[in-house]
Amino acid sequence: MQVVKCLMADQYREWDEFVEQSPQGTIFSSSKWLTFMDLPFRIYAYYKNGNLLGGMANFGSPAPLTPFQGILVKPLPDVKYTNQMSIYNEVANALVEYAPKRFYNHYTFADIRPFKWSNWGVDIRYTYVVDLTDMDKLWDGLEKQTRYEITHARKDYLTWMTPDTNPFNILYSETFKRKGIERPVDNEFIQRFCFTFNAAVFCTTTLYDTTSAAIFIEDNKRAYYILGASDETGHTSSLTLWSAFDKLSKSGTKEVDLVGCNSRSIALFKRGFGGILMPYYGVRKERED
Repeated sequence: MQVVKCLMADQYREWDEFVEQSPQGTIFSSSKWLTFMDLPFRIYAYYKNGNLLGGMANFGSPAPLTPFQGILVKPLPDVKYTNQMSIYNEVANALVEYAPKRFYNHYTFADIRPFKWSNWGVDIRYTYVVDLTDMDKLWDGLEKQTRYEITHARKDYLTWMTPDTNPFNILYSETFKRKGIERPVDNEFIQRFCFTFNAAVFCTTTLYDTTSAAIFIEDNKRAYYILGASDETGHTSSLTLWSAFDKLSKSGTKEVDLVGCNSRSIALFKRGFGGILMPYYGVRKERED
């Protein structure tokens, strides 16, 4: 027997346990993330013979700081590849009619053909995923320019982790002011966000000024470089990220998702850190039934 259910609040615990187990499960599909954003969302679970096989959790439309959500499938470690793909198709086919008009899947869910077969449009984005399990190897894999920037910034700047979000907020506002656009989230939001998700805020400073800052969050699989800001020179941003990687690796974090590298300038910066380029696929409903 196969059935799709829209989960209610008293079922979120079951869903969150499923998110932690699923290869596609990230903090962005957790009930904590969904409820924090205070935006309309739905969680659909696909049950087969009473077992939770797959599901999807999405906002009604793209939300701030949320790179992907999409379809999740339970771990299938003892299932051969062809059968895995069959199950992935089965879950996607069951959920097509419940999906929002536009969303992005995690990069571990690459088969979006059921949506193409249902006449949905397709988009592709990219991110870099950096392995933190061997920092010496990672250092050797950095681009020459990135190593140069880190080495020279170390002479005059210091990076540390702080619970204070004010230095970040100041730089964040300056960053968007230089671009001539409105910042997507305000100071109060960032303060609540960092508290709720136990975010790590890294700041690089002189004795008097903060020159760059970065915010990371984590789930049970990896860390995410969720927000960054710098002064107009940007010359200490590489040091900020490298120092964050070092701290995260020492605390047991195995990898970090740099959360997007789609604009040219951001892509060139993040490429320098030796991560693996990962495509992730979005779909959009191009016609109404």
